[in-house]
Amino acid sequence: MTVSLLGGLHLAFRGLQNTEQHIKIAAQNITNADREGYTRKTFRADYVTGNFGTVPIGGTVYSALNASLLEGVVDDTTSVGKKNVIAEFLDVYVRRAGNVVSDFSLTSTLNDLFSHLDLLAVAPENRAQKGQIVSDAEVIALYLRDMSDAIQNQRTDAELEIGKTIDRINQSLEVIADINDKIIRTSGKNAVTLTEYEDQRALEIQKLSEEIEITFYLDDRNRMQIYHPGGQPMLLSRAIPLQFNPAATLTSAISFPANLDDIQINGVNSTAQITGGKLGGLLELRDGTLVEEQEKFDAFATELMDTLNAVLNTGASRPPRNQLIGEAGFGAADPFGATGIVRIGITDDSGVVQSFTDVDLTVFATVGDAVTALNALPGITASLDPDGRLVVDSIDPTLGISINEMTSDVGADNRGFSHFFGLNNMFTGLGAEDIQVAEYLRDDSDHLAIGQLSGSAGLGIGDIGITVGDSTVVQALSTSLDTAVSFNAAGDFSAQNVSLRVYAESIMSRAALKGSIAANELSAAESIRQQGADFMNNVSGVNIDEETAILLELESHYQASAHVISVIRGLLEELMNAVR
Repeated sequence: MTVSLLGGLHLAFRGLQNTEQHIKIAAQNITNADREGYTRKTFRADYVTGNFGTVPIGGTVYSALNASLLEGVVDDTTSVGKKNVIAEFLDVYVRRAGNVVSDFSLTSTLNDLFSHLDLLAVAPENRAQKGQIVSDAEVIALYLRDMSDAIQNQRTDAELEIGKTIDRINQSLEVIADINDKIIRTSGKNAVTLTEYEDQRALEIQKLSEEIEITFYLDDRNRMQIYHPGGQPMLLSRAIPLQFNPAATLTSAISFPANLDDIQINGVNSTAQITGGKLGGLLELRDGTLVEEQEKFDAFATELMDTLNAVLNTGASRPPRNQLIGEAGFGAADPFGATGIVRIGITDDSGVVQSFTDVDLTVFATVGDAVTALNALPGITASLDPDGRLVVDSIDPTLGISINEMTSDVGADNRGFSHFFGLNNMFTGLGAEDIQVAEYLRDDSDHLAIGQLSGSAGLGIGDIGITVGDSTVVQALSTSLDTAVSFNAAGDFSAQNVSLRVYAESIMSRAALKGSIAANELSAAESIRQQGADFMNNVSGVNIDEETAILLELESHYQASAHVISVIRGLLEELMNAVR
């Protein structure tokens, strides 16, 4: 009888202990239900069969963390990290660039120039309207320089953010390595603490995956090992930090791999293999998207300069300029390679011809030959300055120089004589980064060439060479904005024959489209990640209602076991009293 009671007491006590462990874990689940990264814990009892039957003798705490679901969330988080940074940068870029209807955009500035050219064509001698044309040209140049600066500033921001991202990656790797060590030290000792460390590691791996794409697995000691998809290890028994030295400032002349440091993973240049996460997005922006946008603005600026300069160099101003200064870069020994005739005249402020010469260019072999011939013309001096610019001066300071390019065809680009040397350019520069309105126009917009020096064979000294009201060049400038020109492939644009206006609209509309696509892709990626996270949470997370119901049931079991113990204890006491 005593043995049976003692056996019952043992069974009830073991049941009480087992229930107590279950209650402890259920209460812990409820307490931590809203804690980030926490997964549901369960207690599984171990059983042994002996003289008193099968009884629980302790057990192990397990986490509901699902490795396969975690891998899916990690991949989704990597996608969100990349799309998020791209959407953020493009939003800034699109806002800065404007759109086809913005008050200050490439298209609006072109439209202003077009409208004011039409007004000038009606009243060619309107000095205020000439000033407006030059002002419009300066606004266009300013916009292009500003956009170039904005693009390069964003590339610089991306470069610096790459450095910060790598710092965060290295920090996460160290955190995970430290958790790995804690898991190994805790294994077999404290199951509750062990599962807590596993939760922390799962949370940190999600943070890491937002920065860079990774693959990971657990070895036989439950140590997480991390690799980059390119094959390089990032975490084995210890963290292997990424190496990178960011540049302080980027310009359009600085690019990868020519001028920028590569990203080393385990001593291997892995820059080209990094395509995911925030780091992959930043590299794509720095070396792809923003470079493409710069190329398109440069292509536009180059064609704008070449087109309008070509037109303006066919003209002559009234009053004429006393000094013409061309573009830099010529040497006296440079080959000239020209055909045709150019007319160079001396005129007064009223456009009356004082002298003129039709120069046959076919006889000149070098730039030096052409300069020598110019210097021999009546009323002018010509030379190359130290920067290689052709400088043509009127000997009489009260008179000016007027040029009609006639049939001249110079150089590989088949430019007219004045255009070849850049003597009457509207713009100077090499691209969007440095485009400027020519200095002579900024100094005096009245020197804008709106008419032409007469090319008549019957022109004589004392004749009006530049007619009052001649708007030939103004009309040509206006027409040139809507005349198809040849654009080479630039950025994500293929080679095309379109007008300057259409090309400008294409830049704006493509930028807006990219921004919209990036925002939509981010929204879709976030939705996918949330679905995966919700599914993982349904499997691994805590449902407070379920845990509460379990807790109530366990408390009933606990009370039942306690009651059994109390009854058996009373019976034992009665038995002992009876024996006495």
